Amino acid sequence: MKNNSTDLIILGGGLTGLTLAYLLREQGLQIHMLEAKNRVGGRIYTKYPEQLAPQEMGATWLGKKHTALVALLAELEIGIFEQRMEDRAIYEAISTSPPQLVSLPPNPEPSYRVEGGTSTLINTLSKHLVGTRISTEQIVKSITKTADGLQVYTDREVFTAPIVISTLPPHLLTQSIQFEPSLPESCSESINTYSQ
Repeated sequence: MKNNSTDLIILGGGLTGLTLAYLLREQGLQIHMLEAKNRVGGRIYTKYPEQLAPQEMGATWLGKKHTALVALLAELEIGIFEQRMEDRAIYEAISTSPPQLVSLPPNPEPSYRVEGGTSTLINTLSKHLVGTRISTEQIVKSITKTADGLQVYTDREVFTAPIVISTLPPHLLTQSIQFEPSLPESCSESINTYSQ
């Protein structure tokens, strides 16, 4: 297995991981991001069929109350537009029930969408991460503390850094990755409480 040393390892290439790398981009750190899937973006994924509008397959809407996201979009010069809503919608409670036409109440807090599709945010963040190495299809199996720092083992490689930051959901982190030594009991209890 190849060993890769760096200053900081970020686990997860979703919006949180990409934003973290973006915020740290001017700190002079060598950052290596490890993503299990074959793409970055996590729950954000937009399809771009030819001659059709972008199709959101994941996270779609935001509101003005998402102040950090609104500020990030403005900083990256990515536009948003208000989601047009009529007073009726087709609603299907479960896939086996027939769709129903329902009336919608007025919405005092409109929803917004990202111009060009939500993946525009992912693609723009990725372009700003000059110097950050992103490795996809790297499923992290274990993290071991050694005299040289932390060693992150995937199914293909070993990565070493003094700092590892996880952007994974806490329950996924503890259920899918082995730690040596084990995480402190207080940390595990907090994660279990948070996940319930």
